[in-house]
Amino acid sequence: VEASVNKSDMDRTKEGGKGEKTGAFTGYYAKHPLTGEKIPIYVGDYVLGSYGSGAVMGVPAHDTRDWDFADVFGLEKKFVVAPLPSEGELNEDEALTEYGVAINSGEEFDGLTSEETKKAV
Repeated sequence: VEASVNKSDMDRTKEGGKGEKTGAFTGYYAKHPLTGEKIPIYVGDYVLGSYGSGAVMGVPAHDTRDWDFADVFGLEKKFVVAPLPSEGELNEDEALTEYGVAINSGEEFDGLTSEETKKAV
C-alpha cells in the first residue's frame, strides 16, 4: 500500500498503462448499489485520482487497465455491457470499452443502452 501511495501519475501511466500492475486486497468489501453483490476492495498502483471519479473501479471487463489488474489478481471480469446488436457478439477474451447494451446490471437496467443506463442510474 505504501508503494502505491508514493507513485506519481507518470509512474502509474508508463508504457501506456501496460506496465506491471501491483496492488493489495484491503480485506474489505463493498456492496454493489445496483445488484447488492459483495465486491472486494483493492488498492491499485495504476489508479489516477485525477481521472474520472477517482480511485473507484467496478467494471474490469470494460477498461483495459482494469482488465489487466483483474488478470494479475484473479478477479472476476463480469461484463455489464454487451455490444449493440448491430455491432456483433460479445468477445469475452478482451475488455469491451465501447458503449452498448446493459447486461448483468439488474432487472431495471438490463437491455438499456449505455446512454440510457447512465441517465437512469
